[in-house]
Amino acid sequence: MKIYKIGGSRKPGKGSLKAKFAAAAVAVAVIGGGGFGIARATSSYYHEDTIVATVNDKAVKNDNNSSTYMIYTSEGVFTNEDSLVKGKWDSSDVYNALKEGCTYQFNVHGWRNHFFSMYENIDKAVFVPTESCPSAPKI
Repeated sequence: MKIYKIGGSRKPGKGSLKAKFAAAAVAVAVIGGGGFGIARATSSYYHEDTIVATVNDKAVKNDNNSSTYMIYTSEGVFTNEDSLVKGKWDSSDVYNALKEGCTYQFNVHGWRNHFFSMYENIDKAVFVPTESCPSAPKI
């Protein structure tokens, strides 16, 4: 009578080539995707610009449990949000100080991306006197 071994353990290092390749591909995707996400989230802080623009309108955009201050200007649309990285904690005060029809010099960071609805964020706003708005508005 012959005895046949059923089951048993595989010797270490004897996995199929397809399985090893799949595991390596998953590892690369996870590590690469996480790295891309971190790079995308932090890279906008390094793209800074100074823009002089007239405020056309302001609004508060409400999504689920969060709100975003939106500033519509002659040079485009910006957000006004607090920023941990930039140490900005006065978004409500900045929003209140900006008056429609007045011109400001904005220090901004980030990029405008229409597909993802991303906007440059205002870090600082300095009033610029003009003929239509010669003195800083009273708060």
